[in-house]
Amino acid sequence: DADGIEYQTCDSCTCPDKEDLGALSHTQTTDPPRKYFDIVDDDPAYPDDVFEYYFGVARTEYQSVRDAADTILEDCSTVDTTMRGLIWVDGYCNLAGKEVSSAIAPVALVATGGISLNSNTILYGVLIITDPEIQPEDQAEDAIPVTLNGAPVVYGAVLNDPGAATFNGGFTVVYIKDILKKIFPLIILGNLSGSWTDQVTFN
Repeated sequence: DADGIEYQTCDSCTCPDKEDLGALSHTQTTDPPRKYFDIVDDDPAYPDDVFEYYFGVARTEYQSVRDAADTILEDCSTVDTTMRGLIWVDGYCNLAGKEVSSAIAPVALVATGGISLNSNTILYGVLIITDPEIQPEDQAEDAIPVTLNGAPVVYGAVLNDPGAATFNGGFTVVYIKDILKKIFPLIILGNLSGSWTDQVTFN
């Protein structure tokens, strides 16, 4: 071009399929599922409570996180693209058909009463599904309702308690580091060493 810079395009680019070339884990139906470096099982350094690790506050002190929220809601009926910062939802959060926040100003949405997402749901930021009043080891299986229909998308990360119901159906989490950096204010926002980069489960 006029500046003397040469550009190249790729008309047949493919993702690497070998771990030493940077291939990532996947569960695509067209290829055999594979698990590589981006998934670590049974890491001894994994924290006992990701709520505490993420927010920097013991789970028993969760009220201080709630009090620091930019918005506290009874449900998600008013959630939309204008939401910013830390959103705490006390009741059931139905996000069916909703677009939450934006890539420019993402949210950390804490759903404490269960959640529903469908194919029209798009969320920018961190979705946290938790029952902060019960310690992880004391939570009953499927105690926190989670309903997934279609293929909702979260651009950021998802964290959930072990009591959250199984994620059935199509569900996409797209890890975008810049989006996570833009969430403000959170007490602590850091990468969890030894975890998969886009989905973490409270243990």
